[in-house]
Amino acid sequence: MNTIDWKICSLIAMFGWGLWGFLGKVAAQKIPTGNLMLLSFMGGTVIVLIFAPFLIRGFAFHLREITYLCAIGSGIVASVASLFFYFALAKGEATAVVVISSLYPIVTFILAALFLTEAFTIKKIAGMALAIAGIILLSI
Repeated sequence: MNTIDWKICSLIAMFGWGLWGFLGKVAAQKIPTGNLMLLSFMGGTVIVLIFAPFLIRGFAFHLREITYLCAIGSGIVASVASLFFYFALAKGEATAVVVISSLYPIVTFILAALFLTEAFTIKKIAGMALAIAGIILLSI
C-alpha cells in the first residue's frame, strides 16, 4: 500500500466512506443501533485479519510512547463516533447526517494547526468556510 499515491488512496477512502454511509443508512432502517455497530465492527475485523499480514512489519508495542497511545485513542474515538453516526442515521436523513459528520476535517484542521504547527492558509480557511456554508444550505 505504501507504493500507491496518497491522492489515489484519498479517493478510494472517499468512495469507501460514501458507501459506508449509504450501507449504514440502509441497515439502520431495520437493525437496532447497538447491533448495527457490532455487525459493522465484525465486518471491519474480517478486513483487518485479511490485510494484517501484508501491512504489519516489525510490530512492537511501546505503551509509554505517545504515538502508540494516540493510535489506541484514535480507535476508541472512531468507535464512539461510529456509534453516534449510526444513532444519527437511524433518526435522520442519510444526506444530512453524512454531510454533517463529514465535516470532521474542520476539527482535524484546527487541532493540527494548534498542536502540530501545520499552516493556516487562505486556501484551507476558504475550503473550511465553504464546507460550513454547505452545511448551512443543507439545513435550510
